[in-house]
Parts: sequence; C-alpha cells; structure tokens
Amino acid sequence: MMNISVCTTPAEITDDDIRNCIVVVIDVLRSSSTIIAALANGAREVIPVSTPAEAGELASRLDITGSLMGGEREGRQIEGFDLGNSPPQYAEDIVAGKTVFFSSSNGTPAILRVKNANRVIIGGFNNLSTVLEYLLQQRKEIIILCSGRSGRFSLEDFVCAGSMIAGLMGRLKGPDVSFNDAATAAAELYRRNMNLLVDVMRRSEHGKRLMEIGFGKDLSYCAQIDSHNVLPLYVEGKIRGLKQDAGALAETETATA
Repeated sequence: MMNISVCTTPAEITDDDIRNCIVVVIDVLRSSSTIIAALANGAREVIPVSTPAEAGELASRLDITGSLMGGEREGRQIEGFDLGNSPPQYAEDIVAGKTVFFSSSNGTPAILRVKNANRVIIGGFNNLSTVLEYLLQQRKEIIILCSGRSGRFSLEDFVCAGSMIAGLMGRLKGPDVSFNDAATAAAELYRRNMNLLVDVMRRSEHGKRLMEIGFGKDLSYCAQIDSHNVLPLYVEGKIRGLKQDAGALAETETATA
C-alpha cells in the first residue's frame, strides 16, 4: 500500500511518521518560493537555520566565500541580512554561485522538523510539475507538509498541497494507493480555486499581512505555476537543486563550480 498524506502543520507529525517517507515541505508565502527561486537562479545551495544568530555563527564558522544571509521575521528582512524572503530579490545576478544561509518564521522550522525523513524536498506552485514528476518516479509513502503560520493552518499552503494531490490522483489509481482525508479535502479545494490562486492568497491571513507591509507583488509571483523546473532537495543540512532535463531528473550543481 502506498499511503499519501497531507499534514496541515508540522505539529501533526512525529519522527516515526516520517522515517521512511518522502516529505514535501510547502511554505508558499514565501520560503518555498524563495528557495526555489534562489536555486533556479544559480545559487549553489541554501542552508536553512533556525535563528538569525545561528545563521551568523554558521556562516562565520564555515567561512564560505561569496555567501549571503537571507531571511525574515514577521515578513520583514532580518536586520543585518543581505536579503529578505521575497523571491524576486534572489535574482541570478545576486545569487548565482553563492551559498545562502536562510532563516524564516515558518518554512525553515518545518524543513528542520523533518530532516530525518527518508527524503525531503521543497515544493510550491512555482515548481509543481517538477515535484509531481519526481514523486511519480518514487514508490515510497509521501507526506505533503504545510508549514502553516505560527503553528496554525495556512490556506495557501493547503491549496498548494491540493494541487500536488490532484496531480497524483490523476496518475496513481487503484486499491494499492491511499489518500488521507486531508489530502482529499485539499485536492477538492484546489480544484475549486485552481484559476483563482492569487485571490486565494489575497484572502489568506498571511497574504493580507504581506500586502499590508508592501509585498503584495510577491503573491502573484508565488502563485505562478511551473515558473521554474528545479527540485530543491535537503541533504545533510543543505538544500541543493535537481533540475529536469529531457523528462528525467538528474542531480546537478545549480551553479558554476
């Protein structure tokens, strides 16, 4: 039996739940979208950390030439950091060839929460088809984890999870595949809103917050389907990219050596 589940917050899962699973971490607004953008635009790797202080300490200890500090608290760029958590900031001319030490309010804690899973990938609307192509090549149990917001349910993450579930349901059928109730509900909500993704984000709590503090344009960016074909993969503390080439996913460096 292949079990496919959606969890609406990291609090719903245990270490036993994830041990032999592929976990897709979603934080549409905005960590997933930012990490995808950074790697698609040539960042060598993204290193997620829990706190701004840890980011600084790790950057100092590793002493990586050409590294950047990125992240946010309460939606705003962390004081002293090079970049915030707005995907357009991570343009090619800024991040190509760089290591990005990254800390955010919800996305990085979710990634670190599931670091002991069999495989951890980062997904969003921006790399939806690449995520689906990868998952369909695997025969392991799948958990799609919504990062949520401050430990609470997040509408945009749930709808994004539904987009992935809807894609999997269209390709995986039969008695040997099982979807949990949250997955079924997420897929239905996505189908009802698939042409209204920006509106969904504008109605969400976090979307409203981002508009209030001047990041309304990020909602449209984060709602773009398949704007990038990179699959961020978390391994041994670093997120690097798998890029799709001729229909197959092959591990590559996402930046020049």
